[in-house]
Amino acid sequence: MCLGLPMTIIETDGMSALCEYANEQRRVSVMLLSEPPVGAKVLVHIDTAVRLLEDDEARLIADALEGLYAALNDHDCDRVFADLIGQEPQLPEHLRQPGAASATLPAHLRQYQRKPNLQPKQASYGILPSGC
Repeated sequence: MCLGLPMTIIETDGMSALCEYANEQRRVSVMLLSEPPVGAKVLVHIDTAVRLLEDDEARLIADALEGLYAALNDHDCDRVFADLIGQEPQLPEHLRQPGAASATLPAHLRQYQRKPNLQPKQASYGILPSGC
């Protein structure tokens, strides 16, 4: 599975741009965007900038990727998901049962909720593919 990376444009010629994320530079196509400026944050998927990002959104994506990497490598990831810790998961509106008093998870799904003070499972995954 490939994920979009929040990259910063360092230089551009209008057709491609040299972008950077996590101290890695990559030349990507910017042909889907209307002349993105140097310094702009873009979402890059398969070496193509697919859309501009606001700084806050780019930071959230970077934090989520950092948290994923930490979780897969048995490191603490609570810092990047601090806004989710201690919250009861909510079902999206379209998945809620009509007339349900609560939007919390059904009983049969509650086993998957995050439990406090549990040791993380040993990850059996590698790092994200470099070509994504």
